[in-house]
Amino acid sequence: MKAFLFSMLLLSSGASLAQTMEEYAAKFLPHERVNDYGHLLTRTEKNRLTQEMIELSEWGKLQWAICVIPEFGPHNPAELAHVMRQFWPFGNKKDAVLIVVGAKEKEVAVALGSSAQKIFGDHNANLFLAQQMAADFDRAQYYEALQKGVIALWSKLNNEPTRSGDRNYLPWVIGITFLVMLVPGIFMLRRGMRISKYAGRSMDEGYIDFTDYSDFE
Repeated sequence: MKAFLFSMLLLSSGASLAQTMEEYAAKFLPHERVNDYGHLLTRTEKNRLTQEMIELSEWGKLQWAICVIPEFGPHNPAELAHVMRQFWPFGNKKDAVLIVVGAKEKEVAVALGSSAQKIFGDHNANLFLAQQMAADFDRAQYYEALQKGVIALWSKLNNEPTRSGDRNYLPWVIGITFLVMLVPGIFMLRRGMRISKYAGRSMDEGYIDFTDYSDFE
């Protein structure tokens, strides 16, 4: 009888804790791309981070948001993050990436929707994000920590669609953009050097015929 009562007590305690977690999560709804309930960011930092979240969400299928809460308290960070994801306001929950930061503990947890979980599991995502942000958190550089962590996780989730390794497409995009800008510049520079060369000869040697006779050869 005592064993039965003890089991019932454990079950009721577990149900109570789960309900308390939902009630706690409901206090910090992610109604914006960046929600700073823990007051870790300045207004400028929050605005910058908000714009970055919007851009990342527009560049891919996944939808991104950050929620800084005062503390995780007695709740498991990863479990609390998943409960908070149930209040997701930005489209389909399966495409959600919600990053939750406990201001008091300086801990981070991430809740991934099913689309992201196919690429990177929750456990690995939490470890990866914590590693990326730890150094800046220790220096109280919260904006830098969030920015660095989000970009690193975004890269991870967007360059492993075939699970073919740890490729990073961002350097390729930057490299291609640089080449697109560089090639026309080289062409214009060489053309300018040729014109400058002929202009000098025309002053010293008289008239120079610029007509292109190559089509008649």
